[in-house]
Amino acid sequence: MFNKFAAGVGLLAVLSAPAFAGPVKVGMITTLSGGGAGLGIDVRDGFLLAVKQSGNTDMEVIVEDD
Repeated sequence: MFNKFAAGVGLLAVLSAPAFAGPVKVGMITTLSGGGAGLGIDVRDGFLLAVKQSGNTDMEVIVEDD
């Protein structure tokens, strides 16, 4: 009896989770100023291009300078 109840609760939790899913936030810290800024900017631009080409519309990228 308990196993059926636990399975039902688990199934309910799994099915209801996508209804509350929001955008995925991805953080990126790279060198955007100073001597290594050229490399850091290229890394940032490459990462943002990969996210754009993936077609994933529910992803927010947060970029910060180190």
